[in-house]
Amino acid sequence: MKAIPRATLPLLLTLALTACSSDNSTQLKTLEQENTRLKAQVDQLLEENKALKVQGEFINRLATQAGVSPQEFVQKLEQGLSGARVQAQQRSVQAYTQNVYKAAYAYAAESEENKVISGDCSSGYTVGQYSVPANSEISSCTVSGTGEEPDVAVIGKDGYRSALP
Repeated sequence: MKAIPRATLPLLLTLALTACSSDNSTQLKTLEQENTRLKAQVDQLLEENKALKVQGEFINRLATQAGVSPQEFVQKLEQGLSGARVQAQQRSVQAYTQNVYKAAYAYAAESEENKVISGDCSSGYTVGQYSVPANSEISSCTVSGTGEEPDVAVIGKDGYRSALP
């Protein structure tokens, strides 16, 4: 191995440091960007943690007032919300049945020449100037009848049945 002359060592050292500092500055910028991104994530997680802590404290307070454990309270709350959802879906089916019935009846009663227009009403129902928009909770709907008296039968997506008259 050849010895490097002492006079060239400072030049080689400067070149090596320049090359390293160029790579290091790029790496440093990348690390600073990653650090900023991670700080933002930590801040977001801390905010979410605060919100969850407040929610947990609220649930604990309500559970204590109700005389049950927080787990029991949450279970009962979920059951209540599930029941409310089912009830809302059923009321939606009932309201749709009533609206289709009223439209069919109003059309038939409007003139002696008008009769109940039978057919499928799953995607809405329109007769004359009366129109009932579709309802996403409906799986099937039928209008039948003779003369002025309509019969409307509706089945919701959950299987709930509603009929008029």
